Amino acid sequence: MRYAIVQGSAIINIVDWDGTSSWSPPEGTQAIVAPDACDTTWTYLNGTFTPPPPPPPGPASAGEVFANYRALIGRRASVLERSSDPDDQMAALKLRVTLATGG
Repeated sequence: MRYAIVQGSAIINIVDWDGTSSWSPPEGTQAIVAPDACDTTWTYLNGTFTPPPPPPPGPASAGEVFANYRALIGRRASVLERSSDPDDQMAALKLRVTLATGG
Protein backbone atom coordinates (compact mmCIF):
# COMPACT_ATOMS: atom_id res chain seq x y z
CA MET A 1 0.00 0.00 0.00
CA ARG A 2 1.03 3.58 -0.58
CA TYR A 3 1.49 5.71 2.48
CA ALA A 4 2.10 9.44 2.69
CA ILE A 5 4.63 10.44 5.30
CA VAL A 6 3.08 13.56 6.78
CA GLN A 7 4.81 16.20 8.89
CA GLY A 8 2.41 18.92 9.98
CA SER A 9 0.31 19.29 6.84
CA ALA A 10 3.18 18.64 4.42
CA ILE A 11 3.62 15.32 2.66
CA ILE A 12 7.36 14.81 2.83
CA ASN A 13 7.53 11.36 1.24
CA ILE A 14 5.47 8.55 -0.28
CA VAL A 15 6.37 4.97 0.64
CA ASP A 16 5.13 1.47 -0.12
CA TRP A 17 4.49 -0.39 3.12
CA ASP A 18 2.36 -3.38 4.03
CA GLY A 19 1.13 -1.56 7.13
CA THR A 20 2.11 -4.36 9.47
CA SER A 21 5.86 -4.99 9.17
CA SER A 22 8.25 -3.56 11.75
CA TRP A 23 8.91 -0.32 9.81
CA SER A 24 7.66 2.91 11.33
CA PRO A 25 7.68 6.48 10.00
CA PRO A 26 10.38 8.90 11.14
CA GLU A 27 9.91 10.62 14.48
CA GLY A 28 7.60 13.62 14.27
CA THR A 29 5.73 12.24 11.24
CA GLN A 30 2.83 9.92 10.61
CA ALA A 31 2.14 7.39 7.84
CA ILE A 32 -1.32 7.72 6.30
CA VAL A 33 -2.78 5.58 3.50
CA ALA A 34 -2.59 7.81 0.43
CA PRO A 35 -4.60 7.99 -2.80
CA ASP A 36 -2.81 6.74 -5.92
CA ALA A 37 -2.40 10.24 -7.37
CA CYS A 38 -0.91 11.68 -4.16
CA ASP A 39 2.68 12.91 -4.21
CA THR A 40 4.86 15.32 -2.23
CA THR A 41 3.19 18.37 -3.83
CA TRP A 42 -0.06 17.54 -2.01
CA THR A 43 -1.02 18.49 1.55
CA TYR A 44 -2.86 16.62 4.28
CA LEU A 45 -5.01 18.57 6.71
CA ASN A 46 -7.94 17.57 8.93
CA GLY A 47 -8.07 14.10 7.39
CA THR A 48 -8.15 15.33 3.79
CA PHE A 49 -5.53 15.00 1.06
CA THR A 50 -5.47 18.05 -1.22
CA PRO A 51 -3.62 18.36 -4.53
CA PRO A 52 -1.72 21.56 -5.28
CA PRO A 53 -3.49 24.35 -7.16
CA PRO A 54 -3.13 24.24 -10.94
CA PRO A 55 -0.18 26.15 -12.36
CA PRO A 56 -0.86 29.65 -13.65
CA PRO A 57 -1.51 29.90 -17.37
CA GLY A 58 1.56 30.27 -19.52
CA PRO A 59 2.24 33.24 -21.72
CA ALA A 60 -0.09 33.74 -24.67
CA SER A 61 1.03 32.37 -28.00
CA ALA A 62 1.88 34.74 -30.82
CA GLY A 63 -1.34 33.70 -32.55
CA GLU A 64 -3.41 34.59 -29.47
CA VAL A 65 -1.69 37.95 -29.14
CA PHE A 66 -2.27 38.72 -32.82
CA ALA A 67 -5.94 37.68 -32.61
CA ASN A 68 -6.45 39.91 -29.57
CA TYR A 69 -4.71 42.79 -31.38
CA ARG A 70 -6.95 42.38 -34.43
CA ALA A 71 -10.07 42.27 -32.23
CA LEU A 72 -9.00 45.41 -30.41
CA ILE A 73 -8.31 47.26 -33.66
CA GLY A 74 -11.71 46.15 -34.99
CA ARG A 75 -13.48 47.45 -31.89
CA ARG A 76 -11.62 50.76 -32.12
CA ALA A 77 -12.57 51.10 -35.79
CA SER A 78 -16.24 50.42 -34.94
CA VAL A 79 -16.23 53.22 -32.38
CA LEU A 80 -14.57 55.66 -34.76
CA GLU A 81 -16.99 54.83 -37.59
CA ARG A 82 -19.91 56.02 -35.46
CA SER A 83 -18.34 59.45 -35.06
CA SER A 84 -19.47 62.38 -37.18
CA ASP A 85 -15.93 63.79 -37.20
CA PRO A 86 -14.29 63.24 -40.61
CA ASP A 87 -10.89 62.71 -38.95
CA ASP A 88 -12.33 59.88 -36.84
CA GLN A 89 -13.92 58.32 -39.90
CA MET A 90 -10.60 58.52 -41.77
CA ALA A 91 -8.85 56.89 -38.80
CA ALA A 92 -11.46 54.12 -38.86
CA LEU A 93 -10.88 53.58 -42.56
CA LYS A 94 -7.11 53.32 -41.97
CA LEU A 95 -7.70 50.77 -39.22
CA ARG A 96 -9.98 48.72 -41.49
CA VAL A 97 -7.30 48.79 -44.23
CA THR A 98 -4.71 47.67 -41.69
CA LEU A 99 -6.94 44.74 -40.71
CA ALA A 100 -7.70 43.85 -44.35
CA THR A 101 -4.01 43.79 -45.27
CA GLY A 102 -3.02 41.59 -42.34
CA GLY A 103 -1.53 44.27 -40.12
